Order: sequence, then C-alpha cells, then structure tokens
Amino acid sequence: MFLRQFVFCFALLLLTEYFDETFGLSEGDQGVCAVKISSKKTKKISYTRNSNKWCGKRKCIVKAMRIQPYVVTSDVMMCCSGWQYQSQQDTCVPLCSTGCHGGRCVAPERCQCDPPLLLDPEHPNTCFTPTCESSCFNADCTSNNTCTCHENFQTYNQTHCYRCDQGFEIDSNFKCVPKCDNPCVNGTCDAPNTCSCSSGYRLGDNFTCVPVCDSCVNGKCVAPNSCVCLEGFVAINDTHCEPDCEDCVNGVCSSPGVCECNEGYTKDNGVCEAVCNNSCVNSICSEPNVCTCYEGYQRNETYPNVCFKLDDNCNGTCNLQGDGVCESTIM
Repeated sequence: MFLRQFVFCFALLLLTEYFDETFGLSEGDQGVCAVKISSKKTKKISYTRNSNKWCGKRKCIVKAMRIQPYVVTSDVMMCCSGWQYQSQQDTCVPLCSTGCHGGRCVAPERCQCDPPLLLDPEHPNTCFTPTCESSCFNADCTSNNTCTCHENFQTYNQTHCYRCDQGFEIDSNFKCVPKCDNPCVNGTCDAPNTCSCSSGYRLGDNFTCVPVCDSCVNGKCVAPNSCVCLEGFVAINDTHCEPDCEDCVNGVCSSPGVCECNEGYTKDNGVCEAVCNNSCVNSICSEPNVCTCYEGYQRNETYPNVCFKLDDNCNGTCNLQGDGVCESTIM
C-alpha cells in the first residue's frame, strides 16, 4: 500500500515539473495538444451532530468539521505524439526517429530537402543532389536529367528556359527579338507589332510592304521597278504595257482586242483595208487612194487607178477608161 502511494506521488511530481516547463505552450500552436489532467484534493466542511451531552431532555447538537475529497480536472498544454518539447524556443518540434540526413524534419517522421537536394525515394530520411548530363540554363536540376525553370521563366527546350520582355519572343538563336502578331511581308519585325520594309518597298498596311515602281503603265508592280502586264496587255519595255490585239495591221490597238483603223482605212471582216475613192482596175487598193497593178499590168499615167496589160500585138485602141484591154480595129 505504501509503495503504490509512493509511485503515484512520484509520477505526479514528474508531470508537475513537465507542466511547469511547458507553461509557454498555447492551444492551436503547431504540435501542441490539450490534455485533461485530473487530481484529487480535499477540503474541510462543517456539519452538525448529536453530542453525548444532554441539553434538557434532548441531546445537545454540536458543529463538527470533516475532510471531504474531490477531483479537479484541468486542460494542460503538452506536445502531441510525434513531437518533442524544445526548451530554448519553448515550442514543440517534430520528431524524426531516424534523423534527416541533409534535410530538415518538418513533420513527425517526414523529412524535407532544401533545393536542389531531393528526397531519396528508397531512403525517405536522406537527401541527395540530382545530376543532369546537360547543363540547365535559367533553371535548376530538380531531378536526374530534369531541368525546372526559375520563377517567371518559360520552357524553351529540355535544358533551356527564357524570359523576354512584353512584345518580344525567343528566336532560334536563343535571343529575345520583337514580336509581330502577323508576319512582316517583304520586311522585318524590328519593334513590337512594327514592320520595317526592305529596300525598294513601302508600307502598305501594318504588316505588308508593297514594291515601288517608278512607272508601271497598264501593269502591276510585283517587285521593285518590275511590272507584270495586266490581262490583255503586252510589255513593250520594263515600265510600259500596251493593249494586245490579235491582228491590228493598218490600225491602232486602243484596248485589249479592240483595233481602230488608221485614217484612210476601213474595217472589213475585222481587218483594216485601204480605201481608194476611185475603183482600182486590174489592181488592188494597197494604200489609201493608191492602186497597185497586178503582175503583168502597167499603170496608166493619166488614170492612176487603171492598169492595162502590155500587148505588142494590139493595133487598135487600149480602152483605158474601161477594163484596160486592147480594142482592135483589124478585122
């Protein structure tokens, strides 16, 4: 009986000392638990009882005191399971039973490694340094042969990360260059959404540069000082195109497929033919008011529109006003 009382008192003393040491812990702090502790106490209470003396015909009633035990329950703050008290900081810290090699114990039986160290999956209490065969640029080697970009950097490839100002993008040479929402046609993007035209070109719209030609008559300027004729036109030099007509002899091609005859000519079956005011006899009207004799015929000087056939045996009169034949008087 005496031994059990001694053990109980000793345990109570230890708990009291522990509670005194952890008086700074508060409920809600990391690793702190509220534990209910019960202790037995006594108090004196008064009561009345009959005495052995007589007061007249009755026994006298007297007041007496007696000891009454009672239990007091209170909440005591102490470190939770898996945590241990650290007196220097007056806090509860997590406990890792096997330690954290190269890292920190951040929760009961859980280690955390500081970058670039990693937690060994086979030995969760050990941190190791990852290795990457290729160097990481603007990134950290976060696991074997794996690069992770720094904050605010973007992935370029497996080993490189980049960060460009707004309006710029990375090019194939790993340089930040201006970015245009649409490609610059016949020019280069030399500022965000700003195109600079190549030599011989001018800006047509925000992203298109058009060629410049000194002159391009009836054609389209397709390159600096280089014209391509419009449909229905043909080039006569590098800068001028003229209408194209299939056959416009003795006339002027005024528009594609439209031939206007020269003065002294008229259209006959789509061809410009010369006009002679007097009919050509034994000849053709080769030019305006010019008759050209048939082969073997000779022009009459008096009547240039009449040609006659040379005949040495003609002893009569040559009908020059008619068909230019010999009218013989010999019977």
